[in-house]
Amino acid sequence: MEVIQGKNKDGYISNGEIKFVFSNRLSVFDEVVGEIDGRGKILAECTRILFEYLSRNNIKTAMLSGKDNCIVMEKCTPLYFEFIFRNLLTGSALKRALNGSLKLPDGMKIEEYSAFPEPFVEVSTKREKKDRYNLTSDEIIHIAKMSVPEWSSEDAESMYFKALEKAKEFSHLMTDLFNKAKLLLVDGKIEFGLSKEMELCVIDSFGPDEFRTFDKSWLKSDKSTPPSFYDKEFIRKKLKKVNKEEYDRVLHENGEKLVNLYTEVTERLIKACK
Repeated sequence: MEVIQGKNKDGYISNGEIKFVFSNRLSVFDEVVGEIDGRGKILAECTRILFEYLSRNNIKTAMLSGKDNCIVMEKCTPLYFEFIFRNLLTGSALKRALNGSLKLPDGMKIEEYSAFPEPFVEVSTKREKKDRYNLTSDEIIHIAKMSVPEWSSEDAESMYFKALEKAKEFSHLMTDLFNKAKLLLVDGKIEFGLSKEMELCVIDSFGPDEFRTFDKSWLKSDKSTPPSFYDKEFIRKKLKKVNKEEYDRVLHENGEKLVNLYTEVTERLIKACK
């Protein structure tokens, strides 16, 4: 059995399947900083319900089964690029728009939380130390051929465009689902692989570590304060202010709040899926 240890989950590969065990480990600053009880279980549950929803809506996923903090998936050939979709302009995307490296749709304002007219999907590198955007056609074909070396340039280009269309379908479907749950899906990451039949599949996971969201009621506020995200950013900010020797204390004091945020999002999405 081949074992792959990641920052947030571990994979156990056997007989053409991979069993993901979602751990309680928390990674920020691109490193594991400690553990939070219950984190792995709720992340696995969120991915399960969203992958099931995708499957019911004709988007193939690699998931075969799941329980507690585990999900069993078909072992797929991962594509070496990923897609990012955005509904609001914020964070690194806002910085890129301000410096001119992100071209926005015509008429869209370059300001915090400006809304895209529809989910904005772009491709990024996946296996490099730092994500790169604005890839040229040649770069995309090269990366795709790294995923499946026997592909011709035409095969690689064709699969990329199929994946791009599926990513757009994914982003619209998830955006509508979050709206139904009275959540605003700010942005998210989509990863694809190829099944043994060479079919495109959504792989890995899709939960509060892969998307950012907040309650839609903020849109009706005076917007004098930023929205409260259902993610780990608030812990990251606290950790930045202390020495590593204090990480355990910070996680102990804030771990329950993080799990409660993830649980609330998951429960709202479960209801919206019905």
